[in-house]
Amino acid sequence: MDLSNCRCQEKVSGCQAGVVCEAVCGLPVTKPKDVLHCDRGCTDDQNNCEGCGIWFHSLCNCLKNPDKCPHTGTVKKDSHDSVWALITNGTNDDLITNTKIIPSIEELTAQEGNVGWDFAQSFPTDVGFHNYSATALALNSWRARTHMQIHIHLCDKNMTTYTHLSTAKELPATPGTSDYRLKQLDTDPDLYCISVPKNGAIQKFGELVDYFRRGTDCTRRVGAGIMHDKRGNTWGCATFNSAGGVAKFCSTGS
Repeated sequence: MDLSNCRCQEKVSGCQAGVVCEAVCGLPVTKPKDVLHCDRGCTDDQNNCEGCGIWFHSLCNCLKNPDKCPHTGTVKKDSHDSVWALITNGTNDDLITNTKIIPSIEELTAQEGNVGWDFAQSFPTDVGFHNYSATALALNSWRARTHMQIHIHLCDKNMTTYTHLSTAKELPATPGTSDYRLKQLDTDPDLYCISVPKNGAIQKFGELVDYFRRGTDCTRRVGAGIMHDKRGNTWGCATFNSAGGVAKFCSTGS
């Protein structure tokens, strides 16, 4: 589908401190969200809300220029197909989002997550993630998200988490076996992980996170991330960190 003539929303800045979402498992959501609704995703009445800027502005502009917008499939008119796209913004925090309205990790299916995380791990060195020593991938929890459209951050890694992973007991497992699940990290009890040697990709990470999340008492606190350690392992982890997956895996923590 040719989107080159589509009109995208200008950079949005409305709905500042628009709504404070409900508490999550007794923890208040202290920072107001820049949207009108907490649970509906980016509906048309929020097209000028900063919390929907990824959906109405960034993703739209990305898809208008497909040669500069890597994506996983064909974008079709009036389709509800799930297509992931990489939005590069000239900073050290690029975003991977979806053409389907998916408000948060809560609405992300295991299969959609598999495709998204595989896509996020696929970029060559000049894009970022496979500069193993420098970058990480991170997805915020429902509680910590700042935008109402699913997005995985491709960011500079958090050095504290990097150190914890680099000194932790490795947690290998084989896909398709009963042991293929996230386990608590010995160096950081806030992380539940799996490890893959030789900088390999984490397979079926969407399923791993979905299974872990559904087994908890507080799904809205669960975030996730992927990072390489100094020993050549790739780690895929979920976290209950109150500030979210981005705070745990990215150097900015934002």
